Amino acid sequence: LLFLYNSNTNASGQVDFTSVKRLVPGKYYYKEIEAPAGYIKDTKIHSFTVDNTGNVVYDETNGIITN
Repeated sequence: LLFLYNSNTNASGQVDFTSVKRLVPGKYYYKEIEAPAGYIKDTKIHSFTVDNTGNVVYDETNGIITN
């Protein structure tokens, strides 16, 4: 199963995956496609988990891509 979701980050550099209501419990992966002018693109693949109650738990970055 492949789930594609395109979004922009907020002023803090976060994407709010909690607003995506159709995510079923499980582990998801995301990566930065394009960095804003003056920033370095993060090439790492990050992850988050949706638990059985719909809560989103991010990896060690807490959902923030910094570069």
